[in-house]
Amino acid sequence: MAMLASGVAGPGGAEERGLHSYFVPKRRPDRDYVLFSSCTAMPLLEWGYEICDAPYRYVIEAEDRGELSYRLGVVETGFERKLLAAMSAPEGTKVVVAASPADAFRMAATLFVLESNGPPVRTLFPSVLEMASDVPMALQGRSVVPGPGYGESLLPGEMEVIQIPLRNGQGELLNEMTVADHFETRSAAAKGRTVAYMTFGDATGAAGPIAHDCYMMDATQMRLRGSRIGDHLKRRFAMVICGSTFLGGPAHSGALLLPPGSVRDEVWRQACELWAGERSLTWKSHEGFSRGFANMLRWMPGLYALERLAELGAKADTHIARMTAEMTDFLREFPAFEVFEGRSAHQAAICGRDSGIVSFAVRKGRHWMTMPDLIALYRKLAEEGVLLGHPIVVGNRAALRLSIAAGDVDAGSIERKLARLADVLSEAGFSRRANVGHSNTRSRQAASRPLSPAVCWQ
Repeated sequence: MAMLASGVAGPGGAEERGLHSYFVPKRRPDRDYVLFSSCTAMPLLEWGYEICDAPYRYVIEAEDRGELSYRLGVVETGFERKLLAAMSAPEGTKVVVAASPADAFRMAATLFVLESNGPPVRTLFPSVLEMASDVPMALQGRSVVPGPGYGESLLPGEMEVIQIPLRNGQGELLNEMTVADHFETRSAAAKGRTVAYMTFGDATGAAGPIAHDCYMMDATQMRLRGSRIGDHLKRRFAMVICGSTFLGGPAHSGALLLPPGSVRDEVWRQACELWAGERSLTWKSHEGFSRGFANMLRWMPGLYALERLAELGAKADTHIARMTAEMTDFLREFPAFEVFEGRSAHQAAICGRDSGIVSFAVRKGRHWMTMPDLIALYRKLAEEGVLLGHPIVVGNRAALRLSIAAGDVDAGSIERKLARLADVLSEAGFSRRANVGHSNTRSRQAASRPLSPAVCWQ
């Protein structure tokens, strides 16, 4: 069960494998780690293991194949019903559980190709900026499943993927109209069909574009109010989400949500035939459970966290805004750090909440740390049990990330985690400005005010 629930790290170089070694596939005691991760990989902590254990035991204790098949069906039906309820999704929404968010994007690309009876000429996507991200490859219809077929094209023809930047070279957020203009210009230049994506959070927590003439929305990190996902589904936007990262589930877990009636029956049947090996919840002789059951099992901790957030309602948005401000204030107390803005006020209103992600560059003497330097710092912190988001690029600088998890929102505090991080940073040689510890900063006061639910589509 631990192997099914923890997933596997994708292929990559020595550096990438070294980073992932802190996350998968081992089962980890909760007390051993302080998590500030916004990665697509999370440790399989004890609480997540226990939540995965219940559905696994329910299925594995079936007495014969008939009962096994029935119980797998119960798990799948119950999972989909609870997931859609937590997001107030419209009745008839289809759920496709994938091995990872990248896999969900690849499935979306499959649908677009089948719907247009051939590959779209061009796909526009907000710049991912993550190290070794599989998303652009997935949008080309290429396999992102670890193994011999990794990177192979699964769809006919070539699909061009163009990434639109959300930040300038200094890491500052671009004007939202500028981003929208880039999308419009690129789309107009295509000779054939263009498929455009909107995102609610790249590796740095930014959102864009704000224009709504897209086919698909990336909400993989779930850093927007769950009910907003339901709103977008009602507006007939497909959505990609995940159960790890913000929700705190183990790697890797993705899902594609399709609005009612958005896919023709013929296209849906063709896609299901292509996805047969990934979607089926079966037991294969001499092989164990199918990939589909493992994908759903990994989603269980994320589903639990999503339901808890839905119960908190508007309190969740207030907690996230306040704790994002606390992380920002904390990082600015270190002279060696430069903090980058995560979301503008307008973007936070569109998403229904702040991103809960704070990215920062680190100075080493008179210069900024390079990616190898930051990877070494990341590992030093990880060895002390403090896991940050994987090093990324923000503008022209390498950066690290702090992020809030759904468990922090539920608890309503990250003071203990920040205190532990402060101790480890001090041990790593980073000094903190004097006169710290005051909580009545302007940013925290502003963050304590809840967002108006009426502010949505301006």
